[in-house]
Amino acid sequence: MTGFETKESSVSGTISVDSIQNLVNFYHHLRLLPDSYVLPHDYLSRWRAERRDITKFLPFMLVHTFPRQGNEGLYGFTLRNKPGTIHRREDLYGEHKVNTDIHERTHRPDELETRYVTEWKMEWMFPREEKYRTKPKEYVQ
Repeated sequence: MTGFETKESSVSGTISVDSIQNLVNFYHHLRLLPDSYVLPHDYLSRWRAERRDITKFLPFMLVHTFPRQGNEGLYGFTLRNKPGTIHRREDLYGEHKVNTDIHERTHRPDELETRYVTEWKMEWMFPREEKYRTKPKEYVQ
């Protein structure tokens, strides 16, 4: 018996050549699809984002995570007697996570100065896009 001939089965009756071929085609179709990674931007926008990424120039530090439970208002902290380690809350993601990392990795003795430096670096990495409206009717408050 060859591979694609009709076969009698006691459970499901008969298996046709067409159904096997459909399964093979579906399998190959799934193999061609990307698993979960799709490029969100083209090459130029990725290059511009990489150019603005300044985290590679910040000092290397070990990151320890702590749970959110009981620490709702705390995003991260740096221990002064342990240089090279920072602590960050485990549920942060996206721009907020980058903001916390930059803040803790560039920490200075003066907290206000550190916040201004962090804000300046975040404005450089994530510039705000100004969108101007053309019609005065569109301004809704």
